[in-house]
Amino acid sequence: MQYTSLGNTGLTVSVAGLGCGGNSRIGLGAGASTEESTLLREAFELGVTFFDTARTYGTEGLVGQAFTPSERDRIVLCTKSLVARGNERLSAAEVVANLEASLADLRTDRIDVFLLHGVDPEHYDHACEQLKPALLREQAKGKIRCLGLSETAPRDPGRKMLQRALDDATWQVFMLAYHMLNQGPRHDLFPRTRAQGVGTLLMFVVRNIFSRPACWRARSATWPPRARCRRRWPTPTSHWPFWYTRAARRA
Repeated sequence: MQYTSLGNTGLTVSVAGLGCGGNSRIGLGAGASTEESTLLREAFELGVTFFDTARTYGTEGLVGQAFTPSERDRIVLCTKSLVARGNERLSAAEVVANLEASLADLRTDRIDVFLLHGVDPEHYDHACEQLKPALLREQAKGKIRCLGLSETAPRDPGRKMLQRALDDATWQVFMLAYHMLNQGPRHDLFPRTRAQGVGTLLMFVVRNIFSRPACWRARSATWPPRARCRRRWPTPTSHWPFWYTRAARRA
């Protein structure tokens, strides 16, 4: 395993982290019981030190049970709180309550990276004006090491929210969508995050490779992937690499 600095946060993390949500939810999404879910320990033994979860995933308790107190300083924990449910924005008190619940479920006294989860551009002002002051108070108490934001890629393909957030030094970590068919951040985001020392966490990088292996060459003689698999991908075709677009049109 290789390790790197997470921007200017002072945190050292494995370059490959374990996401505890998505389709699998550490095996819970595939019907595994909490006792059968051994992925966390297996990842840790292979050198993974970064573990990402969220209140909405329902896996914080599993993450908290997976590690002993003596192992806590060897891992970096990231969790998240929503800023809205549908059209109803969460208050600062509700977000702080989510933080407290996360601390309890994760069996820790601090969250290394605490993200506001899936922030729509229209909710960014609310996050800054109402939620940020409360979270900074919790950070001053030592309950949070680094604050950040995760985007909602399908509703913000131009990454407008994160572009605005780069002007606020409060947000030390971004989580964003990045994969073979979505290379946009390389041009309009990464140059600024690197220059400003903002840590970047990537989501959806390999999710479909492992959850839908029939769509890929390893399990299928068809390449490029069959049309029924392509329709499941939300990325607009304008973001596909030119070689893939041409091959798809010939299919």
